[in-house]
Amino acid sequence: MFFVGPPSKYRNLRLKEVSSRLGKVVLEWWHPVITGRQDLYYNIYINSDSETFTKLNAYPLVKTEYILSGLQPFIKYKVKVSANNGVSASDKMGESKRICEVSWTM
Repeated sequence: MFFVGPPSKYRNLRLKEVSSRLGKVVLEWWHPVITGRQDLYYNIYINSDSETFTKLNAYPLVKTEYILSGLQPFIKYKVKVSANNGVSASDKMGESKRICEVSWTM
């Protein structure tokens, strides 16, 4: 039986590479255990010293890696990555279950 619904949280979000000199960070994570459907995608959100998150990707991201560039030194950054699919938009109550975050200071 195949489960059709929103995906579970992806796994192992980490900073794969950090270059303070270049102002660049490479994020990496694993696909969720439960994808729910074949149209799995991710959204990336960032904030820097505020409570407001800004979505970074203009299109659904299907890769499990994302490069952030243009980051400033001595700033604390927080990034959230959400796993989604075609039915997750109707599951607002469970959205927090599909989001992981990581933070660091350049």
